Amino acid sequence: MRVVLRIGVELADALPGPGELVADAQALEAAGADSLWIGASGTLDPWTRLGALAATTHRIRIGVSGIDPAAWPVARLAAILETLAQLSRDRLVVGAETPGGASRLRPIVPARIPVVLVSSGRDSRAGPDRRAGPVRRAGPDRRADPDRRAGADRRAGADPTTVGEEGAAALERWSRVPSPNGRGEWAALRARHAEAGAAGILVPMDPRLLDLLRNPDVEDDRSDLRIAVG
Repeated sequence: MRVVLRIGVELADALPGPGELVADAQALEAAGADSLWIGASGTLDPWTRLGALAATTHRIRIGVSGIDPAAWPVARLAAILETLAQLSRDRLVVGAETPGGASRLRPIVPARIPVVLVSSGRDSRAGPDRRAGPVRRAGPDRRADPDRRAGADRRAGADPTTVGEEGAAALERWSRVPSPNGRGEWAALRARHAEAGAAGILVPMDPRLLDLLRNPDVEDDRSDLRIAVG
């Protein structure tokens, strides 16, 4: 049985304009991308942008990665994720970079929202740099009483289970990859990660990506070169 590799697109930590954010999201959805991703540790508020994506798309999944559970009161984080799940009609997905990170998130994330593993991308040109740890500017009230945060997930109705060894093995796994330099590299990236058993690859937003998504197996047209050299 052939496994179809999913394609996720990681949006930059920038906001050229609300119209462009929505236009890019809808174009990527129409082109067949599986998911749109925003990092939770950037300089812009991720939840506002995720809400805009959820409200203006229909099929494509909405992903958030890089959540630092220690930066948020548990009940508030669970409520934010629940709100986004409802806005997106259950298209929200949460990415963790390690099984341990998934284990810390699973008790907080409402049970129906999937938690997946997303590679850190340290060997990639893509994705935010997390070597210095998460940027916590976006997190509210980090002085909140930890005893008050502990157990608040039960009051919020979150799933109390954690990710053990068996659960980690069953997690959907994604890999960050750099922007491909042409169709040949795009095909090679997809083939390599599909063979490795990845559920999907996460690519940084690039204008060339729309054409690659629409026509993934079409060879580059080099007729201009053939005419030039005779």
